[in-house]
Amino acid sequence: MTPMKLLEITWGVKMKHPNPSGYRGTWGTSAIVIPKTYLKAALILLVTGADRLKQKNVVKQICESQKNKSRKTLENTITRALVREVQKEQDKYSIHTEPHSKNLIHDCEDIEYSEIDIKFIWDDYLPNVYLAVEAKLLYGTRSSLAGDYVEKGVMDFINRKYSWGHDHGIMAGYVLVAPIKKAISSVENALKKRKDETNETSPFDEDKFIDYPLLFNSVHKQENNGREIKILHIFFDFAS
Repeated sequence: MTPMKLLEITWGVKMKHPNPSGYRGTWGTSAIVIPKTYLKAALILLVTGADRLKQKNVVKQICESQKNKSRKTLENTITRALVREVQKEQDKYSIHTEPHSKNLIHDCEDIEYSEIDIKFIWDDYLPNVYLAVEAKLLYGTRSSLAGDYVEKGVMDFINRKYSWGHDHGIMAGYVLVAPIKKAISSVENALKKRKDETNETSPFDEDKFIDYPLLFNSVHKQENNGREIKILHIFFDFAS
């Protein structure tokens, strides 16, 4: 039994999920505009953290350590390592991370929690005002996992799992096997094939928001509220 149902039984009233945005408007009409300074800071921190992982050869060590394991946790282990590096630099900015955070996100009868891979926040008094980063593994050969990248990553921003009413979200692609261009083109093709499911309004394209060659974007309408969310796709070359 969920906490919401328990409260309903105890108090004998129908419970209503609060507006998760912490911002203006009523449920279904509220919007969270991510300030550009925080968006840029988050991207720079991710790039800096990934560069440090490459310099220390951390990702290859993680892959090697899990090579013979039947149940691999590559994605989560790499994310935790990336967050540790981000946290070493984040004091320079007005944002900080909360890795693997649980978030109350739905206006529904039952309380539902979702796990965000990396959550950037800038106001501790508004914990549901955040910038979400969803991470996925990618390969440049054979099974690219681009389908999962879209269906189990991009779709989380569309189907109300999190970032509901937000104008931006971030997808981070950890490319473990070269060529990286093939991995990225696989993502582009996977998005094209699923453009109806993702409510795509602007296709996958290069993004120049920061000086980083592996940054792209696509725009989608979120289910039910009809608001557009720009997803920034940032890829990290852990294969070279």
